[in-house]
Amino acid sequence: SWTPSAGDVGAATTATYTATIPASGWSGSGPYTVAVTVSGILASDNPIVDIVQTGTESTDEAIRENWGKINRITTAAGSVTVYASEVPSAGIPIQLKVVR
Repeated sequence: SWTPSAGDVGAATTATYTATIPASGWSGSGPYTVAVTVSGILASDNPIVDIVQTGTESTDEAIRENWGKINRITTAAGSVTVYASEVPSAGIPIQLKVVR
């Protein structure tokens, strides 16, 4: 059985950030990349990322379709870099959940 030591005691903290992956400003020729400002995120964060849907089916369908073009997201201090196999044709609202 595991017994916590003094250094192990303490609660984790969480943070949720929002951003929009843009349809413009991408560079490269595949994978394509774009940096997106996310104030407060840390380079050491490993967020859980998902889309934020609007509740309007036609808009949400476009968000879901464009989300399928995203390959991965990496963190830096105050921003994320998004990698895509194809440049999205519309902005993609996302939320990033971080546990520290």
